[in-house]
Amino acid sequence: MRKLVALHYSPWSEKARWALDHHGVSYAYEEYKILLGEPKLRVTTRNLGGKATVPVLFDDGEVLSESWDIAHRAEAVGRGETLFPEAHREEIRRWHERGQDACALARVRLIEAVRQDPDALRAQIDAGVPRPLRPLMYPSSPLVMAWFARKHAGACPGDGAALRDACRALRDGLNGREFLFEQLTFADMSMAVMLQFVRPVADRFIPLDPRTRRAWEDPALADKFADLLEWRDALYARHRLRSA
Repeated sequence: MRKLVALHYSPWSEKARWALDHHGVSYAYEEYKILLGEPKLRVTTRNLGGKATVPVLFDDGEVLSESWDIAHRAEAVGRGETLFPEAHREEIRRWHERGQDACALARVRLIEAVRQDPDALRAQIDAGVPRPLRPLMYPSSPLVMAWFARKHAGACPGDGAALRDACRALRDGLNGREFLFEQLTFADMSMAVMLQFVRPVADRFIPLDPRTRRAWEDPALADKFADLLEWRDALYARHRLRSA
């Protein structure tokens, strides 16, 4: 049985899940626990020295740790309309990479916002630590987020410029249309999940603790790119199938 290890609120994980669900691929789902889940992930992926990240798809002895590769596996074993039409394959890759870069930089701002909010810090502990252990972990929550910040420190700075530029490119690319190309592709998914860092999608798609939701939102960008948020919400409503 295929198994996907992921963070339900992570744009990287969401992109992989969307592709799997689009193609009707069956898989077991395991929610990754930040910090506590890393030793197990390192062992199961045989990655003892590198950065341990999700999503990870375990499929018939193979380990796929990039959303791009997971989406292609979904394409190979699933059904439904392609997300990678040959005529636009390289353009789709460029959109995917643009979204990846913007998300990596926006994550820096998110981490800092959580670090500055005591309620959001407690929410991170609540999400990843068994209830009996939480009181012991609350005092160390700043250290946990400091560890997480160091883990992703190579993605500085997080001033929002990359996300803003990617939003402008998306607006130009869409030019009022439903899709970037003639049909739904992985490019649309990549850019839609990127907008999670502008304003999170509705909880019925990606549930967030109210204590952390405000840390995700960039009010200035949400106001400037309200049209893109409407596009994203419509795309989810029409094309985001419920996860397995």
